[in-house]
Amino acid sequence: LDRTSGTTGFVASAHTWAEVQAYQITAANTTNPAQPTRPYMRWEELMDAYYDSHIFFVDPKNATGFASEILDKMDAMPGTPTDKFVAKYYGVSSIWVNAATARGYTSWGYFYQADSANFAAYQGRWDILGMDHNADSTTWNTILSYGKPVIGHTVSNSTAANNALGYGAAGLMVSGVE
Repeated sequence: LDRTSGTTGFVASAHTWAEVQAYQITAANTTNPAQPTRPYMRWEELMDAYYDSHIFFVDPKNATGFASEILDKMDAMPGTPTDKFVAKYYGVSSIWVNAATARGYTSWGYFYQADSANFAAYQGRWDILGMDHNADSTTWNTILSYGKPVIGHTVSNSTAANNALGYGAAGLMVSGVE
């Protein structure tokens, strides 16, 4: 919860749901300090509200040790869950992507300009690539050269959106926008 609630050292998996509910998603450490405070949702609430109408990019952040549990929850959803979830993770890693793709999920690996020396080594693990909207045109051209869809991230305003789209992004990962 540290990034979304401004806590320090709070590991959600080490707490009860009641303890997690004591916190709210705030503007702490986000791209949009004006966003409203709001409660966390349980997996079941999120799925009940949006499963039929949305595609979910699932990023376990630092909880990759729970990859099997997360994937089991995804697999248990009705219909064809592999059409509803995309495994999202930092591009120069393989822990989550290997487990998710082994179960048939599409993967999205996001990168930053500083990762450009590693693109060739890691891009092959991902179905979709991501690039920071602030990266320069040379970096964008390199990531686009792999011929995969590239999503611009983390976009919090129209300037960032126009930047990424202008470089050739096929879509946008938006954060901090109501």
